[in-house]
Amino acid sequence: MKKHLLLLGLLICVLLPGCSPRVKTISPPPYPPPVTKGTVMGKVMLQGRMTYEGITVTVGELPPVTTSSDGAYTVQGVPQGQHAIRAEKAGYLSAAGDLTIVGEGETKTLATVTLVAGDLNGDGTINLFDLVLISTAFGKQDTASLVADLNGDGTVNLFDLVLVSNNLYQSAPIVFESL
Repeated sequence: MKKHLLLLGLLICVLLPGCSPRVKTISPPPYPPPVTKGTVMGKVMLQGRMTYEGITVTVGELPPVTTSSDGAYTVQGVPQGQHAIRAEKAGYLSAAGDLTIVGEGETKTLATVTLVAGDLNGDGTINLFDLVLISTAFGKQDTASLVADLNGDGTVNLFDLVLVSNNLYQSAPIVFESL
């Protein structure tokens, strides 16, 4: 009988609002929206060359990628928003631009860009200093470390000199364009 009275008392206590303990509900903090990521791809070519490997492409703060022999690159995991893109190779004027990733899984394909040959000193302009550098390297054959072999044929020769002289007074950056 005492058990029944105790159960009846607990039941009344639970059903009456004044006597039941107040349980405070805690809602979880608002979560930030999920970060959406996309992909940027395209092709970078080198003026005067037949293969285009080793060009460094950087998108925003992501680690740089390098192009394959056909100049293709793919940068994955690009967060939503606006980012700067840059392509660089020693001896060539760099290319730069801006792109925007709008939605989850978006793939942004950029138009093919050709880096202009002849910026041997890396100052962003092809000028007389670059002509002096190519003339001092004229006839050399050490292609592993020789930036002046612009066409990649193994020797700094007339073809390389013509590339520099034809591009005289051009400046970086070349502009990336979206398709």
